[in-house]
Amino acid sequence: AFIMAHMMEGVVQRGTATKLRALERPVAGKTGTTNDQMDAWFIGYTPKWVSGVWVGFDRKRMIGKQETGGNAAAPIFLTFMKEFLDSLDAKEYDKLFADEKSEADRLGLEYEPPEKLAPDDFTVPENVVPFLVDKNSGYRTTQDNPRAIVQYFLKGTEPPTPKETEEESTSSYLESADL
Repeated sequence: AFIMAHMMEGVVQRGTATKLRALERPVAGKTGTTNDQMDAWFIGYTPKWVSGVWVGFDRKRMIGKQETGGNAAAPIFLTFMKEFLDSLDAKEYDKLFADEKSEADRLGLEYEPPEKLAPDDFTVPENVVPFLVDKNSGYRTTQDNPRAIVQYFLKGTEPPTPKETEEESTSSYLESADL
């Protein structure tokens, strides 16, 4: 599940839902557009919350030439989730503030308010490891590669380096992988 969530974070970080980076927190999801732009949707989630947005008509007709999941549905998700998550963050901060202030008062200590809380992130399981891979070939790479991205793998399924698979030099690891 974590590996899939990380892959779906890629939709937000460098795919069809980059507008959602404005949430400034971990979010994953998938955009969708039906044939002839009849429907557009975005299903997205954070480590704790899921929301879906559909844009379309009750009767079959085009919603507009540029109305894709990334252009029509993702911005609605962004507006809703920003307000929703900011509200939850404020409530959580207020509770932490009150609890810590009460404790400081009880102990007779000077109170310093807590810093802004960091948003929840997806938890990496112990049996999953990160590797830098070339986003075009899927082969393991180094940080000096401008196409390097972090991908996660189950231990024992790590991607090969190009040298490990020279006999397959005409195809990429991603094309040959049994996914």
